[in-house]
Amino acid sequence: MNYYVTEAGAAGDQTTIVLGGDLDMCAAPAIRDALRRAIDEGSMHVTVDLADAIFVDSTAIGVLLAASGRLRERGRELRLICTNRNVLRTIEIAGLDRHIVESTPERQA
Repeated sequence: MNYYVTEAGAAGDQTTIVLGGDLDMCAAPAIRDALRRAIDEGSMHVTVDLADAIFVDSTAIGVLLAASGRLRERGRELRLICTNRNVLRTIEIAGLDRHIVESTPERQA
């Protein structure tokens, strides 16, 4: 397992989920479960922090896209924080960036 999923907790109507490492088909079930809990608990704003993600594949992107759709149907939103340009590029190529509130490019050193 070269990934982690941490539910950083809820504050008011905001839930943050931190994902790191290789986000591939092995990580997808854990990501899906964390997002499902946030949605089921009624969070209006779900933020997925990808700052420590080094790779994201189509399975993980599909999970994020599905969660974004479920949130939008309920009048809620998914936000992404992404500081890795390679991961951000993959998100853009997949079109996920058109379904989220924000994506943050790599921080300058």
